Amino acid sequence: MNMGEYKITIDHSNSIVRVIAAGDFDKDLGDEMITKTRIAASENRYNIFCDATKAKVNVSVIDWFNLPSTLPVLQDQNVRRIKSAILIPAGEQEENYKFYETVTHNVGMNLRVFLDEEEAINWLISK
Repeated sequence: MNMGEYKITIDHSNSIVRVIAAGDFDKDLGDEMITKTRIAASENRYNIFCDATKAKVNVSVIDWFNLPSTLPVLQDQNVRRIKSAILIPAGEQEENYKFYETVTHNVGMNLRVFLDEEEAINWLISK
C-alpha cells in the first residue's frame, strides 16, 4: 500500500490554493487534507484546485455522502462556499467523484470534478 500524501501551495497569481494528492487516501487522511486546504483557502479568500490524478481514494460511498454534514470545517458557511475544482483521472474512481460532486451540489457547495486541468483552472478563475 502506497500511503497517501499531499502538498498545499498558494498560487497568488490565480488566487488559488493548490493541493496535490498522491498515493492511497483513507477517510482520516482525506478529512485532514480537506480541512487544511479549506482553512488555507478561507484565510486567503481563494478558490481551491485539487489535483487528485495520482491519488487512490479508499472511502465508502456513505462516507462520501456524509462528508459535507460531518466534517467540522464544512460547518462554517464561508468555508463551505469556497469554489473548488477536483482534477481526477478518467476511470474507476470517476463515478465516486461524480457522486460526491452531486452530494456537494445538493447541500449548496460549489464543487466540480474535472478531467482536464486547463478547464478546471478556467472555471475557478471565472467570475
